[in-house]
Amino acid sequence: MSLTLTLAHHLWMSWLQIASEHERAAERARTRGLELVGGGDAVAEEMHASMVAISGAAHAIDALYGEIRPLVSAPATVTATWNANRTARRVRIFETLKLGCTLGNRTNRWPPQFKALYLLRDQVAHHEIRHQPSVPHPNGLTNVSQEMADYSVENVRESLDLAFDVILTTLRNPLALALVAWAERMNHVPAAVEAYRPLSS
Repeated sequence: MSLTLTLAHHLWMSWLQIASEHERAAERARTRGLELVGGGDAVAEEMHASMVAISGAAHAIDALYGEIRPLVSAPATVTATWNANRTARRVRIFETLKLGCTLGNRTNRWPPQFKALYLLRDQVAHHEIRHQPSVPHPNGLTNVSQEMADYSVENVRESLDLAFDVILTTLRNPLALALVAWAERMNHVPAAVEAYRPLSS
């Protein structure tokens, strides 16, 4: 009889770390931009880092969902309705978290935050170019395309705040029995997650 070694990686932790590293890069680019007339190349650098950070925040939540979904039993009628209505993944994620965790006031706070994050992520992943009037950049120095305004430090902070809140809430406030057992096995993880959090978040 032979034994097979199996391994798995918590990709949500990697995505959270990637998002945090790029948040710091976006912050550094913003600082450089404020020192330059009009922001210079730093505005583009801020956008590039922000695109990765915002996407990474959404991917972290998505990967967490992939890990915990088997541990939270949604009623068959609910999953049938999701499938029939082609319910958006972000809604399924939120509803699964609502079933599996004690959310408190997050029940009302998270849905609009999820919608904003996944809209930004989807616009990067499924981009369609649209020529629109220029808008002020949040740095207050120049006008830019809508994309450069959207993928900026302010939206990165909000995106990462949500990702950290979702992950730490899942680890600290599980409700479903299988999720409680999972969180107990992961009791060393919240401190590591907190260590990823940028000081600006």
